[in-house]
Amino acid sequence: GQIAESLTLFQSAACLNPGNTSYLKQVALSLTLLGKHKQALEVYDEALRVAQELRTAQKASEGPAQGKEVGVAAANWEVLHNKGLCLESLGRLEAAQ
Repeated sequence: GQIAESLTLFQSAACLNPGNTSYLKQVALSLTLLGKHKQALEVYDEALRVAQELRTAQKASEGPAQGKEVGVAAANWEVLHNKGLCLESLGRLEAAQ
């Protein structure tokens, strides 16, 4: 009940603000909890793509990097972890590594 409702609400929020990766992550997590692992993987990939686009735009506006730069994958470790769990649930162990 509540997970399905949260999915609907986060999907609405993601539609209103597609550049917000937090909403996308919550959509994917809700799908995962509902056992919809294939759909969750697609949303996790979308969250990583959006995060990369945002990081590229940010780097372009900032100019040369100052100090230590964190990559998109490292900044989104939770997405990568949850993707691995989805892949494991689907029996795709090699892809989960």
